[in-house]
Amino acid sequence: MTVPQEGARRVPLQEGAFVDCYRQGPLSRYVTARRSLGDGLITMIEARQPAGDMSNPPLPGLNLVQHLAGRRIDAEYGPVKFSKTAEAGTFCLSVPGEASRVLADRAHAIRIFWIPGPMLPDEPEGSGEAALQFGPLHHGPFADAFLGRFVRQLWTDGAAAVAAPRLYAESAAHFLVQRLVAVSAGARAPRRGGLAPWQVRRVEDYMRASLARDMGVGELAGIVGLTAKHFARAFREATGTPPHRFLTGIRIEAAARMLDACRERPLADVAIACGFADQSHFTRSFRAVMGTTPGLYRRQRPG
Repeated sequence: MTVPQEGARRVPLQEGAFVDCYRQGPLSRYVTARRSLGDGLITMIEARQPAGDMSNPPLPGLNLVQHLAGRRIDAEYGPVKFSKTAEAGTFCLSVPGEASRVLADRAHAIRIFWIPGPMLPDEPEGSGEAALQFGPLHHGPFADAFLGRFVRQLWTDGAAAVAAPRLYAESAAHFLVQRLVAVSAGARAPRRGGLAPWQVRRVEDYMRASLARDMGVGELAGIVGLTAKHFARAFREATGTPPHRFLTGIRIEAAARMLDACRERPLADVAIACGFADQSHFTRSFRAVMGTTPGLYRRQRPG
């Protein structure tokens, strides 16, 4: 993040004030786009900033910065110092409670992916540490193709309604942290080991019974006696898909049954009954899975 010009007054970044700095404070002049997921559970900002000071006090959340264009940076992340070129597409990372001092040599464009402190686990699985630390990732810009694709999808989804927005945002936050742990350890994927079949069935039954209601990772994890961070990984290992996408599939399946059973029911009613934000959201999600729109699907059904 960048303060406006050299010598300008610093804006303290406390919990909740991060977004305010980019909406109303002096940093707002550099913002070109703002997006969020799960009503602010993940906040995303794109900014075009001048050369100069990008220093931050200790932040109460995870701050992942993606460089959209190359530049040279001189930085201090806690005790770590480096002077390196940040190529386009690479990332820099700070964690809760860590101050950083960063100087950029030229004007630049970045995307910031911000996860508030309360959304973060105390000890990421596989880290072997008591707090959020990512070892070599604090020693300079780093690249990871999978992470690049993942945050690009987050940015795209932040511009449109998504199914189960709270569940999606919580799942994405947990998965993002676990991916950073994997990258810092030099791993290509998280550890194996998923839910037992009975646990998958119990979660699926719960989803079907609560179809129209938004639900979070912690709520689903409690059904099978796991913590949220363990559940998000284990569910994906067991089913091959994250919880929010699995829930979307169940909602599409239920919507198709409704369309078959009642040809006169308004599409907007079907959308709400199956947990979609509105008819437009329902149409996009249905077409992505079924390859056709709900209206066309119903017209093509026999009877």
